[in-house]
Amino acid sequence: MRDIKINSFNSIFFILWFILGSLIWFVDDTNTIYTIQKRLYAIIILLSFISTTYLLCNYLLPKVINQFNLSKIALRVLAISLAQALILWGCQETFHTLKEIGIITFPLDPAEREPLLRLLMSTAPVTLMINIGFTGLKFYFEHNALNEKHMALEKAHLESRLSALQAQVNPHFMFNVLNHIHTLIQKDTEVASEVLLQYADILRYQLEKVEKDTVRLQEEIAFMQNYIEVEKLRWQHTLSVESHWMVEDEQQQVPPLLFITFIENAFKHVARISNGAGFIKIILEQRAGILEFTIENSVTEKEHKDKTSPKLGLHLIQKRLELVYPNKHTLTITRTEKIYSCHLTLELYATTC
Repeated sequence: MRDIKINSFNSIFFILWFILGSLIWFVDDTNTIYTIQKRLYAIIILLSFISTTYLLCNYLLPKVINQFNLSKIALRVLAISLAQALILWGCQETFHTLKEIGIITFPLDPAEREPLLRLLMSTAPVTLMINIGFTGLKFYFEHNALNEKHMALEKAHLESRLSALQAQVNPHFMFNVLNHIHTLIQKDTEVASEVLLQYADILRYQLEKVEKDTVRLQEEIAFMQNYIEVEKLRWQHTLSVESHWMVEDEQQQVPPLLFITFIENAFKHVARISNGAGFIKIILEQRAGILEFTIENSVTEKEHKDKTSPKLGLHLIQKRLELVYPNKHTLTITRTEKIYSCHLTLELYATTC
């Protein structure tokens, strides 16, 4: 949707410049004996103005418009307007200099050669008005794009909340956990109590954090660790689970429940390999503004051939990543005969306290 908006803006941009250039051409009162001068001068000036205004609208303004930084918007517009006035003066001086040294032969009126300051004072207001107009048009398109992105993000967030709520009441997971706790109570009440508290923390985290846009990385890791410990209890000695957490900044903000789907998939589709237990390996590493999350699990040959099997919730995660980390994430999923692997890299935003 954003690409459509940008293309629509550029279409209108060039149409408006074509109309503006045509008007300037037809209302110009330059004497007919200066036809060559008029054509060369007009074409060079028009192309210079179009390119600088295009640079302003498509490269200098989008970021500051999204940040709604009015002072930076005004400075960029003013800088481009002054640059265009200087380009106009530079073209004027170039033509007259070429005439003086005999490179061009068509007539030039020395009376029309304005000093730099006077030309800036007469031209800058015009270029400023033109750029303000195009800035307003760009602001309109960017504002619409931001609204659409916000609506899509809200939709994805609601879908994520629904998915999390559904996961909270997953009867299969809940039955197995409670059944193991019941068995433990008869054998080791202390361990049973610890597992029950971990399971309660899982449910509490899902209920409380699903409403938030971001949580501290420390909280998200604690939630995942509780989930892994409960699953390890269910699998007991039939599964080898390794997890490594290397975090530089525990206060870094991430969306809640972003990684749990990968972990759920791993435990759901893990399989025992020949002559041994199945395995799951989880690595989360965060340094500076980069977070890398890798998870691997053993699979059977049947699941390797079934390319669609480990897909629970992944389409939703991919949609969230596209909205929350546009052009700031990579997700790589690989399958071999024995291993299913997901590798996610995020460019994290600045920590907010």
